Amino acid sequence: MKNKQILVPFDFTDAAENAVAFAILIAKKNGMGISLLHINDQSVSGSDSKLRFYINMLELPPEVYIDYILKQGNVIAEITKVSNEQNFSMMVIGSHGYKGIREKILGADILKLVKDIPLPVIVIQKDYKISEQLIKNIILPLAPHESFQRILNASISLSKIFDAEIHLFSFPETSRESTGYYDENIELATTQFKLNHVKYKPVKLEPLSGPTSLPGQILAYAGSLDCALISILSSPTSVPFYFTNRELELLLTNNANIPVLCSRE
Repeated sequence: MKNKQILVPFDFTDAAENAVAFAILIAKKNGMGISLLHINDQSVSGSDSKLRFYINMLELPPEVYIDYILKQGNVIAEITKVSNEQNFSMMVIGSHGYKGIREKILGADILKLVKDIPLPVIVIQKDYKISEQLIKNIILPLAPHESFQRILNASISLSKIFDAEIHLFSFPETSRESTGYYDENIELATTQFKLNHVKYKPVKLEPLSGPTSLPGQILAYAGSLDCALISILSSPTSVPFYFTNRELELLLTNNANIPVLCSRE
């Protein structure tokens, strides 16, 4: 196995095939390999030949290599186990919205999964339209987490692969409480963008009012951009102005078909 690999949980559904197509474009631009992870509840009999046939049917660029891993057991448990035991750089997983891998990964389950994965995870919808550019804009809401560095690093890495602009979302000073890491993370992000020669744009959100939600604002903004991706920490916080568990689920299973990059604490 190559040192730089993308892990793609795969179950022959449209969503999984879309995840493979997404991963291929990342691999093509960054010289990474891809490992498909197929999990059966009981027997893996027959899956080997089906996976080999599927890979052979793909029109792969010569620089992209795909292998596969067969496992038996619980889907979420095996994905978590493999991602922790083997040397992968990131995961790309397809989602049916509130239906997931074999209709078992629901909103709460996809969030539970990405919280347990030690890798950056890109969640994409089955109806997401793949383009060669793939990512032009990355929406990064400022997190008042101490571990904001993790999602910042993952966002910068993707930005450099695709020459994408990062839109750093912050909140109006008049509507937020002072937090221990908020101002520090603004400075951290802008410093890292400059050091890595990453294009970025500061965006200040308006105060929430009426039925407007934070995920709603983020999704509306992402939908106004071309080839956008939303980048979030997959852990909620009690600190004001970040996402609750329910809001994280809404972003991960969004109906706007906007891919989401996650990183745990």
